[in-house]
Amino acid sequence: MIQNKKFPKLFLLYTFLVGLFLSLLSTLYQVELHEVDTNMISNATNQVSSAEKALQNALKWRVSDINFFERTLTHAEYDASGHLNTEKLASLWQKFIQSRRVYTEVKWVDFSGQEQVRVNYKQGRVSITREENLTNISQASYFKDIMKFPRGKLFISSLSIDMKESVNSIDDVPVLILGEKIQKGVHIKGVLIVSYKVDDLLSRLFNINENLWISNNLGQWFKIASDNSLEKLYQLKYQIKMPIDHLQVWEKIRTETSGKFIDEHEFGVFNTLLTVEKNGKLRGTRFYVNTSAKQLSHYPWKIIYYIEKDQLELLKKSIHHYHIVMIGGFFIFFIFFGYYMFSIYFKSQKTINKLLMANQIIDDYVIYATVNLDDHLESVSEAFCQVSGYTAEELQGQSYDQLFHPDTSEELAVDIKENILAEQSWSGEIKKLSKTGEVYWVFACIEPTLDANANLTGYTTVEQNITDRKHLEVLSVTDRLTGMHNRLKLDETLEKEVSRADRHRHPLSIIMLDIDDFKVVNDTFGHQVGDDVLCTIAELLKSHVRKTDIPGRWGGEEFMVVCPDTDLHGVHILAEKIRRVFMNHEFNVVGRCTCSFGVVTRTDNENIEQLIERADMALYTAKDKGKNRVETGCDQGAKCVSIVHRQDT
Repeated sequence: MIQNKKFPKLFLLYTFLVGLFLSLLSTLYQVELHEVDTNMISNATNQVSSAEKALQNALKWRVSDINFFERTLTHAEYDASGHLNTEKLASLWQKFIQSRRVYTEVKWVDFSGQEQVRVNYKQGRVSITREENLTNISQASYFKDIMKFPRGKLFISSLSIDMKESVNSIDDVPVLILGEKIQKGVHIKGVLIVSYKVDDLLSRLFNINENLWISNNLGQWFKIASDNSLEKLYQLKYQIKMPIDHLQVWEKIRTETSGKFIDEHEFGVFNTLLTVEKNGKLRGTRFYVNTSAKQLSHYPWKIIYYIEKDQLELLKKSIHHYHIVMIGGFFIFFIFFGYYMFSIYFKSQKTINKLLMANQIIDDYVIYATVNLDDHLESVSEAFCQVSGYTAEELQGQSYDQLFHPDTSEELAVDIKENILAEQSWSGEIKKLSKTGEVYWVFACIEPTLDANANLTGYTTVEQNITDRKHLEVLSVTDRLTGMHNRLKLDETLEKEVSRADRHRHPLSIIMLDIDDFKVVNDTFGHQVGDDVLCTIAELLKSHVRKTDIPGRWGGEEFMVVCPDTDLHGVHILAEKIRRVFMNHEFNVVGRCTCSFGVVTRTDNENIEQLIERADMALYTAKDKGKNRVETGCDQGAKCVSIVHRQDT
């Protein structure tokens, strides 16, 4: 039996330890909840950033397309009486709209409001409006707005729920009106008006993450309906929120440029896009808005990553249940353990066994190792052995950086050693290679080890396996169908290579290629065969470019190859080589399939948009000249080159 003098002390000690442990569990619970919130905020911030870039790129492409329409007007043909050859112009626009698939309507209107040319895109088909069906739109609000603008300023309409009442829509597809007043020379006087499908903007957001919304400054939120939403149940395409739906949240979003909100009811991260400057210009774009209060009230836009209460509860439900079970279990455990402890005076063996168990858990689940100053491994945990594939005996005495992947920079090991010698910690990601040849990634926290006299004796590394996360990062820049770089990765590559080319004064070229008659393949053999053709083209492209080239899928049936340190002659030879490979390859089911190529080399001070635009124009030239050929997009004054060998074998 417990002696009376010892019992109060033991009881107080036990009560203190139980309280401390439960406090630690409560703290751990709060830490895990905070970690969930932190991870959600980090992920949401990245998604919002990606969405912002996607929307900015979409608007940049619209400017490029408007420039294309303007150039076609500038080079349009006129008869002896000065009348525009609308048939040829409309035909050229028809091809361009068919390739883009994001415009419902493009038209050329004189200053009186009378339509001169109108091309419509409806249900996948492009049509040219007959002359007798052309109308006068002088009373349309957007026409009046554009007419108030001076030449050279690009107009953009408002994004709002009632947009379909104030601007053009086809087949109930909401659009943004883009317009410009053009006056060049004697004949070119009028307004270019382009109806851009809002679907394109919303789809870009939905493809990044289905929780992304776009909002105007009135508090109207828009997005494509998610699969599990009520709108989808009733076969509605869009989800719309009004300010009254989330009054407190919207007040924060409206008044702040960027930020986050999180509580037990809702979570979100937001950022501001398209702020209106004093002159009506949308910051970061070439578009302007009417400075009237009605249109200004719709700007700026907000990009919002939003999760509602039900989704939040689902995310945190497992943590709640886990800790309820754990706290309840430990509470029962301490009751019985306390009774046993006071009954037998804390048998020492029980304590030893628990310590051994805890040590075993650490050894089994924590990846750690101790290393001496010669960088040789002294001890490793079982978890370290499992992830590396080596036994503890095999690792004993081996160099720590021997496990680094061969393509890891030598500077990494030097940087780690310099920090340790300076008695400073080091943390970061390390790419490693296991005994079986598998690549894995760890996040390592490396701390210097000191003896009792504060002398440096080595260092200890504690690591976390982040291989799955790195795989997800790769997937985010990979085209799902072909396994090539996607457009996002190509955009990043172009920015990096342009910067490198400017820094080292090296040439930079790109190849833009498009599968000829790919729509015929889809219509004739089905989309599965079309996907097989895309995958085959991708494999052929990857296997026939050089090691320094970066190929990827630009979109649809269009591919791009970024060619660093390559001049126009070199990229032309490479494109012709690839063209022959495609032409001579026997594709499953469809047989022969060809591609048209546009190649360009970057000129001094040329930006990415201009470079891509020239490549695009060269590609369309190749299409217009009969397909299955290589066309060079050249700057002003340069000689263009085209090659075609239809009878090659």
